[in-house]
Amino acid sequence: MSAKQLPSLRSLRVFQKVAEFENIRSAAEAVALSQPTVTQAIQKLEEQIGSPLFERSRNGTFLVDAGRILVPRIESMFDQMSGALDHFGVAERQTRSLHSILNRITVQQIRVLYAVATSFSFTDAANKLDISTVSVHRTARELEENLRKPVFTTVHKGIATTDAGFELARRLTLALREIEFAVEEIDTISGRRGGTLRLGCMPLSGSYLTGEVISDIENYFPEANIVVRIGGGPHLTEGLRTGQYDFIIGMNRYAQDFPDIQHQKLIASPFVIVSRQDHPLAKAAKVEMSDLANYRWVAPHPGAARRIVFDGLFEKMGKPPMSKLETNAFATTRSLISGNNWLTMMTQSEFEYERQFSEITTLNFPAIESDASLAIMSRAGSKATPLQQKFLQLICEHAEQYSEQRIAS
Repeated sequence: MSAKQLPSLRSLRVFQKVAEFENIRSAAEAVALSQPTVTQAIQKLEEQIGSPLFERSRNGTFLVDAGRILVPRIESMFDQMSGALDHFGVAERQTRSLHSILNRITVQQIRVLYAVATSFSFTDAANKLDISTVSVHRTARELEENLRKPVFTTVHKGIATTDAGFELARRLTLALREIEFAVEEIDTISGRRGGTLRLGCMPLSGSYLTGEVISDIENYFPEANIVVRIGGGPHLTEGLRTGQYDFIIGMNRYAQDFPDIQHQKLIASPFVIVSRQDHPLAKAAKVEMSDLANYRWVAPHPGAARRIVFDGLFEKMGKPPMSKLETNAFATTRSLISGNNWLTMMTQSEFEYERQFSEITTLNFPAIESDASLAIMSRAGSKATPLQQKFLQLICEHAEQYSEQRIAS
């Protein structure tokens, strides 16, 4: 379910009341709507969700399994939205005002806010949402009037969100994803083995693991859509925190600065020096530190976890390498290593995987121990969908197998 197809927040509030009172009439009185309006709202919601949510009888209106899945997800969504408004400063007023403001916020306002927060201008945001610029302006004004605090600011290119507005957009957008997750859970119990898994992978790390896991997961969720994006630490971390990704796989030092991201170590592996098999140093019985400085190197970009290890190596060497190319593209690294006398550094686990496809070898140089390890990152406190749970289970199992094989060898 895309954000554009999400049910209205009003219909979700109506659903909550029907679930609470188990009676259409009582729910209608609680939300100040007519009984036919409440009935129509529930019917439309069931169409959007794709499953019955209630069982109707003369004794009342009772939740079925799909409805019982939806209830905690909606509660989590509204709790997150209240927390977002609290963090934004709305709770500086009366608590009653917070609820009043929350009740006036719409899905469209959140979509516009996030589009502006991640765009260069209102026009750019309108193009992303496939609506008119006038509609973006109008919806943005409605939201700002509702919050009674500045959300947008003028910049040299037009209008953008304030820093507080960006954080509000991030939190509200994450809250809406609870409904998408609920739909995936409901689909699973209905026998539809689908859903969408969004993965962010760090360059040069994790591909050898995620590829195998993706192949395996299709046995359990054959209808799943799996999206994999490669990127650097800052970009992927922002994507995880805004809900663009469900997991990040790699050695992401940048993400350690955020308390809302949890890390689970997968593979702790030392670094080794790698070259092509017929490199002049490949047959040496022992490679000295001074030998390494006489060759060109393929190095990771500054800021990468492995770059810290790389720089530490050459600090001990006392002089920089002859020259180096900085890249996070493994295809470029593989090409340079295979066809020239370049050297590079990779983890032992990465080497063991890559040597299946390239004529590469490790030099007789002591393995370089490091605190950096391949990890999987997710949003702290987020309840995983069945698809996400299966992916997490499989990647941990594969990582354990890799570790056992490395120890055995």
